[in-house]
Amino acid sequence: MDDLRQRTESGQQEELRAFEKLAQPRVAKETDMRKADEAKAQYLLQVQLQLQESEAQARQAELRKTHEVDAARIRAEYEAELKQLQEKCEREQAASVHAVTEQEEKIRRFQVAQDQLHHLAHCRSQPVTPSVPVETPKITPQVRAASDPLAAQVAQLVQIVQQLQNNQAHIALAETVHRTDKSQKIARNGRTPVKPRSTIPTKTDGRKKRTVKSGEKGDDGYDSDDPSSSDSSQDELEGQFSTASQPKQVDTGTGTRVVVQAMIPHDALEKFDERAALEDRVNWWERFMYYATMAPWDETTRIDQLRMRLPGR
Repeated sequence: MDDLRQRTESGQQEELRAFEKLAQPRVAKETDMRKADEAKAQYLLQVQLQLQESEAQARQAELRKTHEVDAARIRAEYEAELKQLQEKCEREQAASVHAVTEQEEKIRRFQVAQDQLHHLAHCRSQPVTPSVPVETPKITPQVRAASDPLAAQVAQLVQIVQQLQNNQAHIALAETVHRTDKSQKIARNGRTPVKPRSTIPTKTDGRKKRTVKSGEKGDDGYDSDDPSSSDSSQDELEGQFSTASQPKQVDTGTGTRVVVQAMIPHDALEKFDERAALEDRVNWWERFMYYATMAPWDETTRIDQLRMRLPGR
């Protein structure tokens, strides 16, 4: 039994050795084939990675080029817009400087003319001291920052000046017609009535002061000399303001006494004759200022004064 088992085991071992010898070339061949497949797969993987890297680099280069083109276009548009804004700012600054210069020149001329008028008035007339001191506010034009509101104010000022010139022309024409009618009426009557004169002292070329009481006339109530146009305008001014400056007392039924004082009319300045002599104009203005400090202004004049003091005017 033992010999049989040993022979059987030895036969099996020999068969196994024979099978192993037969399988070794096949195993070696399969091993070589597997190694070749692994090498091929690794090569293909490397080639694929290189292709992906090349595509990524090409894509990045294209994106970089697109970004550079867009950046150059945006930079060119920005520079063009910046240049336009700078040119516009320079034009606006030049226009603002020009407007400010014109405004300063107008203010300077206005101040020079006002100083000359005050100087001539002080040289040719004696200042009148009113019974009640009244402070007259002086409106000084202010030069603001150059902008659209400044141009609007300049245009409004020019319009006001033109309107004043037109009003003065109409007033001068009306005064001329009034004087012509009055002269024709005086010529038809053949004599000239003496107008009541004020007690305000005025300074003439001969440096003489005269005081004429209101209501004085000659023997027959008329004077043989012809009055000038300036005297007539001054007499009209005295006739308008003499009653306004003198308060009246009225007794009511209840025993209460009320003081009534007339108001200065709004169109009082329209009686001023700009074509008269300088001495007559100075005298007229002195009388006007004297009565203006003694009698109050009407509601329309006060409203105009308040409007002139507004910041937007």
